[in-house]
Amino acid sequence: MQSKGSTSGNRARNRGLMIVVLGGLAILGVVALLIGCDAPGTSEGTEQVESGTIEPEALESVAGRWLRPDGGYILELSRPSPGEKFKATYLNPRPIRVATTRVTREGNATRVFVELLDVGYPGSYYDLVYDPAGDRLVGFYFQAKMNATFDVFFVRAEAE
Repeated sequence: MQSKGSTSGNRARNRGLMIVVLGGLAILGVVALLIGCDAPGTSEGTEQVESGTIEPEALESVAGRWLRPDGGYILELSRPSPGEKFKATYLNPRPIRVATTRVTREGNATRVFVELLDVGYPGSYYDLVYDPAGDRLVGFYFQAKMNATFDVFFVRAEAE
């Protein structure tokens, strides 16, 4: 038969063990968020959006694989056939889910807007304009988590 004191000691040890286990699980959860583990269904990294009435030449000028030289990020913009939707893929280096992609024409400028929606990225977006003289996408990246805006550009990369 156990004494009342040893039962209290076992409960205290069990409680301590439970706190350690829960603390460890909490730390693992935070680490997973920080390294950007993909949630189920978010690894695809693509979203399709109507290209609208924009002329095919403007779409062709921005379609392709683009590299952001300052970090190695990749933005792939599909070449849609008539009646198809425009598609973007973003890699950092793993696929990051894209919520919205828009290619619009404003005067003579072709504008590309890509909103990201993945762990660590919700609300972050690129707002870019095609520079035909340099064959680049130039604009800014808004990093929502840091509430900061960065001037960025992408150069055309070789397809893999």
